[in-house]
Amino acid sequence: MSTKPHAKAAIFDIDGTILDSMGVWETIDQQIFNHLQIPMPVNYAKSIAGMQFHEIVQYTKQQFNIPLSNEELAQTWSHMAFDAYTNMVKPKAGAIEYLQYLRSQNVPIATATSLPKHLLSSVLQAVGCLDYFDELCCVEDVQNIEKTHPDVYQRAAKLLHVEESQCIVFEDLLIGIKALRKTSMHVWAMLDESSRDDWQEMRLIAEGCLYDFTNPPYSW
Repeated sequence: MSTKPHAKAAIFDIDGTILDSMGVWETIDQQIFNHLQIPMPVNYAKSIAGMQFHEIVQYTKQQFNIPLSNEELAQTWSHMAFDAYTNMVKPKAGAIEYLQYLRSQNVPIATATSLPKHLLSSVLQAVGCLDYFDELCCVEDVQNIEKTHPDVYQRAAKLLHVEESQCIVFEDLLIGIKALRKTSMHVWAMLDESSRDDWQEMRLIAEGCLYDFTNPPYSW
């Protein structure tokens, strides 16, 4: 741990990277359908894969003729999500310690996440991570451009006032890693159960790979 990082900033995805949140959204989705007293289709998760939160709300309202406004449905969903994150989700092993280490080395830290903005700070506060981040960046900050493009990561770097080539990014999604390889950022892949099928390809194209943060990079 005595080796100081060569990069000047660290950027983290949240779901599946900092947080061990495997399956939490499936649980939340089931809870919202139970609340609405509507059977959840078996293929629902697949049908909304890749959508942003506001798109999921709109799709679900239209598809199932839900007699709530988009705002009302989104608020109900958000409350359930916060409860689930508070009670079910924990940081991945070593995550807090690694954030503490980076902070001790004066490395600025940002998020680059698809989590809705209104949930992000509350979720990080609930799991004890919020104070380690200098900037909270999500896809909403880049007009909801998905992680198939590097915009959210580039925005995080700009918020930290650091050149892209001096940033290390931790990500558990193959699409995000592919987008990052189009930049000069350093990218490390994090294994999560949701991306296990893509793991071999992720390992090939990322600069490094992790199973949690018990043995993270201390220089890069």
